Amino acid sequence: MKYWLLTTEYPPFFGGGISTYCSFTTRMLAANGHQVTVFVPDMSISKDVISESGNIRVIQFAANKTGMQAWLGYDALLSYEFAHTVGEYLKRESRPDIVEVQDYHGIGYYLLMYKHFGYEHFKDLTILTTIHATALLYMKVNKEAVYELPAYWMGEMEKFSILASDILIAPSKYITDQLAADFRLGDKEVTVVPNPIETSASLPDLSFERNNIVFFGKMVYMKGGFHLIEYFKTLWEEGFSHPLKIIGDADFVLHSEGILAKDYIQRKYKKYIRAGLLQLTGKLPFAEAQKHLAKAHVVIIPSLIDNFPYTVLETMQQGKIVLASKQGGQIEVIEDGKDGFLFDHVFPESFFDQLKKILALSDEEARSIGRNAYEKIRDRYNPARIYEHKIQVIDLFLQTTRTPNKTFPYIKHIPVKISPETLTAKSSTKGLLSVVIPYQQAGDHIQRAVESVINSSFKNVEILVVNGLSDTESFKTLQLLELRYPELRVLNSHDATISQMRNFGAAQSKGEFLAFLNADDSVASNYHEKAIRVLQQFDNVHFVGSWTALTGSKKGYKISVMPEAPYFLLHNTLNSTALVFKLSSFLSTGNDERMKNGMEDWECIVNMSAKGFTGVVLPEALFHQSIRKAKGARKASTNGALFLHTYITQKHQDFYSDHIADLMGILNANGSGLNLKNPTQDNFTGLFSSAFLNKLFIRARSFVAKNYYLKKIALKVIGAKR
Repeated sequence: MKYWLLTTEYPPFFGGGISTYCSFTTRMLAANGHQVTVFVPDMSISKDVISESGNIRVIQFAANKTGMQAWLGYDALLSYEFAHTVGEYLKRESRPDIVEVQDYHGIGYYLLMYKHFGYEHFKDLTILTTIHATALLYMKVNKEAVYELPAYWMGEMEKFSILASDILIAPSKYITDQLAADFRLGDKEVTVVPNPIETSASLPDLSFERNNIVFFGKMVYMKGGFHLIEYFKTLWEEGFSHPLKIIGDADFVLHSEGILAKDYIQRKYKKYIRAGLLQLTGKLPFAEAQKHLAKAHVVIIPSLIDNFPYTVLETMQQGKIVLASKQGGQIEVIEDGKDGFLFDHVFPESFFDQLKKILALSDEEARSIGRNAYEKIRDRYNPARIYEHKIQVIDLFLQTTRTPNKTFPYIKHIPVKISPETLTAKSSTKGLLSVVIPYQQAGDHIQRAVESVINSSFKNVEILVVNGLSDTESFKTLQLLELRYPELRVLNSHDATISQMRNFGAAQSKGEFLAFLNADDSVASNYHEKAIRVLQQFDNVHFVGSWTALTGSKKGYKISVMPEAPYFLLHNTLNSTALVFKLSSFLSTGNDERMKNGMEDWECIVNMSAKGFTGVVLPEALFHQSIRKAKGARKASTNGALFLHTYITQKHQDFYSDHIADLMGILNANGSGLNLKNPTQDNFTGLFSSAFLNKLFIRARSFVAKNYYLKKIALKVIGAKR
């Protein structure tokens, strides 16, 4: 089997639980004869670095090839670069049997988009997503602002990546239960396959240093270290004399306090640090950390939430006593009192009782529990056993005959509220695309617009130019175009607004599909073909958009994102003048002709979506928009824009009410929808452009993350911004 693994963490480039999983999994697969390729990104290199050992090939790829650093936020850019790089290798190699992707930060988002949209080389991929650490869930526990952009959109990427996968695996049932509501896991078949770990065949040294109590872990809320210190504070105040040793990185931001964990602990628990009761070693090299583990009497894993922590497996395989919380997949590993101990954060007294019980064990009783722990990990989580389980899941999927999926995996399901028989009755020519071009004194610009449609790869097309308020010269241009192109008809609709012209053109259309095009814009040659393919494939997709390449007075890109509630109810997430529709779906709503001052195209999409006629965005620049001064909504005053927002909100207040809690969260975290731009990026404002600042941020991100003092400076800057 040809197996590709996509990950942000892989040794020796990165550490952590995902890295450990990937290392064991690649060796497990390679040992069973599979050809494994690992893709891991590096923003600092300009050319891919490839290394091979046995059946394992590691591609450390340059994650800056697309040139989209200015237009996509960090997480979206990383996902986009993954998809781009995979596409490069798909073009020159045979297709892999399986592509495995981590859920963390939604790195498979664009890869899965390409697959579902039927892109060449991607459409036949079988994509397996392993749930490791959904950042959205952990951010909530870490008291982070989950509605603040771009974190909110990263969460949306994670949700889609899980819902859109072919095979979904989780190492613990606990994590699937925690994700069930936000990630709609009730709609997916999730198979629990524990993570593998390589264990020595010989029993480890079971000796220990009595009353040596250790916590291994990062000092973030979700790992439970702060609760643990509070538990020990209570014990110390009662006369408990044994210290707590914390081994792990404390240079993490505590978002609710706006301070680094290290500074917070040193400030709040100074008394106990000075007394030697609270010992902070910081992050240690592996060999040093192992020396502390060898001496440990008890290792505490106090997670507030966890999936399947390797810290538990690694500690148990060393024959150490683990005292772990019930808030994690460790409850599926540890049998309380036999091979470890469990406590419950809901009942803090359970921690005190269990710790006292452990410390009261005789040396032989402690070694017996350590022996049981080692044997469980050796027998139950060894690669041979895990491989057999995992390969059964994969083989079952590959051997099952499946019909083409006609339902697109939206994050939020919106039921259709109009019965098919009540849709506007209108005869149409199957497979025909009608392109409606409203025309108001656009001069020679329309020539380029029309030619872009004529030159499209989709040839079954009619072009309807709706002429309104054109001067004599412009009218002559239309007459010449009508003579030159038999596909083109000119429809006169004098004294009409844009809304009226679009509706009029749609009503005159003969096609099964409908597209609008401004007279000074144009389309890429394959836009209509790709959009119609998606409309034909999915019953629940009623319109298709794309990213936009900007020309004229402003160069660059407009990154459209999926128009799903709640975010798109605050901010138009796509170029809604450039969509391709199922004609019958559009005619069920049309443009609101009372909206004469702009945003009628956005309101149309809100209206359609409220009725269950939802759409998608193709993640590439297939539409070319000419930017001129005072065009459309850009010339509206703030008051005018607020009026239009209010009109849309009141017209669709039931739809908005369905999402009121999320809408309030986004507004409180980011401010008015009028100021929102690209949800994949930080909502920059000020002297420099968002594109420039985002590019700068991406370049500096990894450097700042590794430097304690730069982190402190960044915290002050963020605090001042807020």
